[in-house]
Amino acid sequence: MRDKIPVIVNFEETSEEEMKRVMDFISGTTYAIEGKFKQVSQKVFIFAPDNITVESTNETKRTW
Repeated sequence: MRDKIPVIVNFEETSEEEMKRVMDFISGTTYAIEGKFKQVSQKVFIFAPDNITVESTNETKRTW
């Protein structure tokens, strides 16, 4: 994300505890660079730097 490239993270094969830890780290990093993130599906997220607009037409319930 430092290189202004969005990142998609798939947690489908990750334990809930690991998912929470990774989400804390990545969301903190995203916040630090003034980026944004959205939940794409139940366990898939997109993290984007500030130069990318992330929009959603279907809100998914957060599980983390």
